Amino acid sequence: MHVRCGLRLSLSRSIIPFRRVITALPHFDSVLGMLATPFLRQADTLLDLRECALRRVRPGRCVACYFALSRDAAAEEAISRLFPLRRWLEGHIEVVAYDDGERTLEALPLLLDGEDLETYCREVMAEFQQNRAYASPHITLSFRFRPGDARAA
Repeated sequence: MHVRCGLRLSLSRSIIPFRRVITALPHFDSVLGMLATPFLRQADTLLDLRECALRRVRPGRCVACYFALSRDAAAEEAISRLFPLRRWLEGHIEVVAYDDGERTLEALPLLLDGEDLETYCREVMAEFQQNRAYASPHITLSFRFRPGDARAA
């Protein structure tokens, strides 16, 4: 079985009703607000994360932003400040396995335990290679926002 993991880029955008963005914005902004001071030098990363999360596009970019912030966290206090963001991402994004025909085989919860994005992807790929058996010879893994999740941000 061949497994690929990568950040799937998509040009399609989810349409979020205006009212839902307005009510969801304070929660996610409060999570990011706690990161503004300790991660001042990563403002672009925080802005990318905010845009992708609120629009529910590019979930892989959200995960990459988390690992970029985690990598740049110098002090233990700064790392502990990432916990609310980690909890939010794990609650809204999942890892999905697709077969050659782009049919969903399985969805796994996002667990941000890896030291970086590459290590995390390798661990997920190993999980599929060692503990799964599908008829498809090729499996693609990607991140996606959980479908039907009314808690957009």
